[in-house]
Amino acid sequence: MDLGYGPTVPISLVSETKQHWPVGWIILIVILSIAFLFIFILFVRQRSNLIEPSDCPQTKGRYATLPGISKTSLNTCGNAKDQPCDIIVASLAEAISNCDQRSDICKEFTYDQPSNLMRIVDPSSTMEVSTKENLYRLQVTNGIPT
Repeated sequence: MDLGYGPTVPISLVSETKQHWPVGWIILIVILSIAFLFIFILFVRQRSNLIEPSDCPQTKGRYATLPGISKTSLNTCGNAKDQPCDIIVASLAEAISNCDQRSDICKEFTYDQPSNLMRIVDPSSTMEVSTKENLYRLQVTNGIPT
């Protein structure tokens, strides 16, 4: 239908010249994404707490050894069950045997080899540096002592 306004020109809502993203831009976005991911992984790794293998407890059978560590003695020994659990033993093997026999209270103990002093310690107490004692901790696997 001609309304007399002159020649009719079709109006297109879509551009006649479609511009695609150049391949270079796509490659640049992929490279930047990989770089960002790599930097993010490095950041997360830096923030995590890693344990040096030399700081891991050494296993001595059923007990892990933490050399040069001491803790506060339990006060649940003696007739009245209110005395420190400090016991003189002949050797480390006897200290381990003693701990095994008192499994209701002995989860950790310290042993001072020169004085043959075994000390059943409180597992919840803080660790302290010691020049004489080593801490022996009962190892547990799936809730069952090994």
